[in-house]
Amino acid sequence: MTREELKKVFLQKIKERLENDYHVEIKEIQKNNNVVWDGLIIHKKDVNIAPTIYLNSFYEAFESGTDLDTLVEAVLKLYEESMPSQNIDMNFFRDYRQVKDRICFRLIHKERNKELLEGIPFVPFWDLAVGFYYLQDHPTLGKGSITIRKEHMELWNVNAEELMTRAIVNTPRLLEKDLIQMKDLLLEMSGSEEMNRLLNQEEAIENCPMLVLSNKEKLFGAAVILYPDVLDEIASEREENLYIIPSSIHETILLWQTGYEDESFLQSMIYEVNSTQVETQDVLSDSLYLYDYQQKKIFRCETL
Repeated sequence: MTREELKKVFLQKIKERLENDYHVEIKEIQKNNNVVWDGLIIHKKDVNIAPTIYLNSFYEAFESGTDLDTLVEAVLKLYEESMPSQNIDMNFFRDYRQVKDRICFRLIHKERNKELLEGIPFVPFWDLAVGFYYLQDHPTLGKGSITIRKEHMELWNVNAEELMTRAIVNTPRLLEKDLIQMKDLLLEMSGSEEMNRLLNQEEAIENCPMLVLSNKEKLFGAAVILYPDVLDEIASEREENLYIIPSSIHETILLWQTGYEDESFLQSMIYEVNSTQVETQDVLSDSLYLYDYQQKKIFRCETL
């Protein structure tokens, strides 16, 4: 069964399980880097909120041997858990005064998101784009993000510069920076006593000069490099420049520039990791960047 055939069967089975006062559809939802996911949307009559359930992981489970009816049950259970019990007043999103203090920014790749960028306001930044979103923290809907589109900007009668001004204040306030040693992250992730022992004995890891920079929520954390004074504070510790390695849209890796680094090797490493280890929708860039301590600016290394 092809994915397209599976999609149709999945949709039909969901419809059969629900009553007539439900409208069910599957829409293609564009994610970062032109990745498209299938979103199942179940509209209940007289309820103005319809959660989106992404089906790609369910497709993969079916292809791995899970029974289709079992997956349909799981989808319906997920819907029941995420569906609010009453209508949600979303009119607040029409009023800029009510949303302006939760507008944040994120970093995405310009070339890989050309189609997406046609519909959203952004500020160019080397080969990247600074996009904007509303950081949601609703008592019923919970935490999440709403992408700010051009129609929102027009409704609010603001421009991208105004959004950037708000976001440069809001994002550090709402999403606090998180800076840790690479070694500490590796130890945290390993979980194995043997791995911990090997890491502790490995001199290269023990003295690893790399730092991992993100935010506490690990949400679009690569944008922390744009927080005012963050890179300058880190660079000031040794009064040295910092290489910025884009690990993903959620974090970056910082490396002190000592003069012994091979930029071509670092560039190749970024490309290799992005190609083999990072999910396509999470890739930020294959570029290497440098924070110049004297100029207090970020440069793309190919342009130096």
